[in-house]
Amino acid sequence: MAAATVAPPLELRIEDVKRSASRLRDREPLLLADVLEAAIAGGPPGDLADWLPAAWALAQHVPGSPLVHLVALALNRPEAVDWQVMRRELAEVRELLAGGADEAAPELAPTTAEALLTEDLPPREDVLGSVLPSGGLGLLAGAPKSGKTILALGLALAVCRGERFLDFATRQGPVLVLSGEGGPQLLKERLGKMAGNDRRGLDRLHLWWPEKRNLRLDKDEDRAALVQACKKREIGLLIVDPLVRHHSQDENSTRDMAALMACLAEVRQRAETAILLVHHTRKGGRDSKTGSAQEARGSSVLHGEVDAALVLERRRATGDFLLHSELRWAAEPGPLLLALDEQTLRFTVTGRVKPRARRVPEEEALRCLRQAGEVTSKAFGELLGVGQRTAQGYLAQLRTQGLAECRPGAGRGAPQLWSAAAGVGVGDEDDSDDLPF
Repeated sequence: MAAATVAPPLELRIEDVKRSASRLRDREPLLLADVLEAAIAGGPPGDLADWLPAAWALAQHVPGSPLVHLVALALNRPEAVDWQVMRRELAEVRELLAGGADEAAPELAPTTAEALLTEDLPPREDVLGSVLPSGGLGLLAGAPKSGKTILALGLALAVCRGERFLDFATRQGPVLVLSGEGGPQLLKERLGKMAGNDRRGLDRLHLWWPEKRNLRLDKDEDRAALVQACKKREIGLLIVDPLVRHHSQDENSTRDMAALMACLAEVRQRAETAILLVHHTRKGGRDSKTGSAQEARGSSVLHGEVDAALVLERRRATGDFLLHSELRWAAEPGPLLLALDEQTLRFTVTGRVKPRARRVPEEEALRCLRQAGEVTSKAFGELLGVGQRTAQGYLAQLRTQGLAECRPGAGRGAPQLWSAAAGVGVGDEDDSDDLPF
């Protein structure tokens, strides 16, 4: 089976086109667009040798435009060009240029809250009900070998068929999976188990894997190829698995990851598709927060950008899985308990898990109390990120060990005020294990 959906951009020899295009750099871009559109109104242009340099020159006025890739494709394999897509891209470029020609700095026109509340907006559509909106950005994170790819493929198949996925409805539509690991053999084996004899929706599930190199989301020509492929197939959900295989940025750099998020936003906007990023969590450590999307590897920019963050936790001791979620558009449902059928590779929900209160190490609780000075139990809980009752338990434990003290609040009925015990300083904590809260 050949990788048919998207091919990495070819290594092109386009020096002649660029040289000819340089002579057109002073031409009015809107005029170039008019000439180019007219030349392909009825199909391929009569003379590619004249048309291609003009198209290349126009593309330079719109950085990141799919025209760059389309022109390169027309130069090498003109028979493979979808000229309807080419006309659509030219129309978009012309619209962008016409919009920017009116004024260099358009007037900012904010709306009022009153106008917004009375405006009849269309309802939000979700690819995955209450989790991932159409055109949104989602994250599926987990440790290596935790089942992320199987879960993502299950979602892809459900969306193609318009079936429920776990506890959520889906919006039926075509899906494109960029698979950076495993290749066609592993994909065929897994999808064969998932689909069985039911071939419904498989013609809407598009797959791509690298033959020579991975597609890089931070490269203009690769994004242009991806946008073209998504538009041609009307992709509603793009799954990038794993993210690390599809860019060359430094994951720990805030600047680099912010630039990558801008590239993803461009793909979402131009292709009008939602994107799900499959990503690894960092290795666990003392400060690890199991189940939190903040454990996604690299800069926190990624966590802050997504509309939905799902974290898959494989519990080898019990043989099941937990799916944690952090959502922008809906209340978080709490962790889902999942089981995996190894014959069909289907995840099913077997229950819900009540979130456990966060465990706070003794030194953290004592440090927080010292820094707060005098504080009520409610305020202390807010500082630690726990409920008031849990905070009261922490304070009682510290007082039992002589590390905290309290006094009545000022005024009748005022809550007690807590503080670190006199003589307890920065270096006075012992090295004991966490309190058994």
